[in-house]
Amino acid sequence: MISEGKYTAGNRLPTEHELATFLNVSRGTVRSGLRELVAEGILEQRPGVGSFVSSVLTREMAGTSLSAGKTKVLFLVSMRKGEFNYQLLEGIESVLFRHGLELTIYNIADSLEKVGQILKRVRLDTCAGILFSPVILPNYYDINSRILDHLDQSGIKYVVVDSPIAENGVIRGNFVGSDGYTAEREIVRYLAEAGHTRIGSIRVFASVYTADQRFSGICDELRRWGFSLAPELHTVIEDVPLHEQGRQRIREMISLPDPPTAVICSHDFIAINVIDELGKLGKQVPADVSIFGFDDEPFSATFNLSTVRQPFREIGIRAAEILLENKNCGRYQEFLPCRLIERKTVANQNTTHKKGVF
Repeated sequence: MISEGKYTAGNRLPTEHELATFLNVSRGTVRSGLRELVAEGILEQRPGVGSFVSSVLTREMAGTSLSAGKTKVLFLVSMRKGEFNYQLLEGIESVLFRHGLELTIYNIADSLEKVGQILKRVRLDTCAGILFSPVILPNYYDINSRILDHLDQSGIKYVVVDSPIAENGVIRGNFVGSDGYTAEREIVRYLAEAGHTRIGSIRVFASVYTADQRFSGICDELRRWGFSLAPELHTVIEDVPLHEQGRQRIREMISLPDPPTAVICSHDFIAINVIDELGKLGKQVPADVSIFGFDDEPFSATFNLSTVRQPFREIGIRAAEILLENKNCGRYQEFLPCRLIERKTVANQNTTHKKGVF
């Protein structure tokens, strides 16, 4: 583990009991091995504290460490509108800093050319790998796939975070993100158990894998409950400014002869726009229409919005761990579970008093 860079100079090792369990050997064997490493100068033992990798550990002692000679990791992220996920960043940093690696962040906006310029400018021989957060645009697969072509040609290891780059269900490269499919199924089940049978949805960028994945979860759970999949209840937003997203679509839904009693929004910004627009139409949330968001943005609690919390910090941690694993074979593609956050924008249709809150 030391030679592979999992533990570097100054790191504290697990306890003897933890190592014995992990390695499936006796504590005596672990204790003997630790003594040998201390004698070789690779470990330092501090009475009552534990065993630590020697602070004077040389590169030769570290053997074939992935991070030997490497000083940094690149994080390529699109911030066209100033958005940045600090929880994701915090998770990444917590792993890299523990391994003594610097994190360099590049805002690639939506520029394929900029990625090429970055790869030419940086010293890849000092780079332990690249983390890449895809560009969210209507031509999602085309531009992001070409960016991965650049990364493949560089020969450096990379991990895609948050939203996978996929076509026909096939995901390219290493990836870590959230399980939006299961989360959306849980939302539909939650609404169905609250008595809602006419459930709609508003989503953006249908060509993006995560948007399609989440919508598949909605459809599959609606079918399981035997509910309608009427096309007019499930709409896609064009690439319009954030403050306009969802407004026109909810107006269209409410004007239907049989409007939905609940609407699932693909992110919290849409949900807040929808709530505001319903107020302009004289509709109350949740008395007239229940609303469910996604992402649990900081403002969501202020509006008592029922939503979904994605494990961004855990995604960052796992992505960095995969990047630093000293293995080059196979692909690592992981979807981490989300958590439903129950607040006050969903009404319980099962109660006799319609204005009750679920």
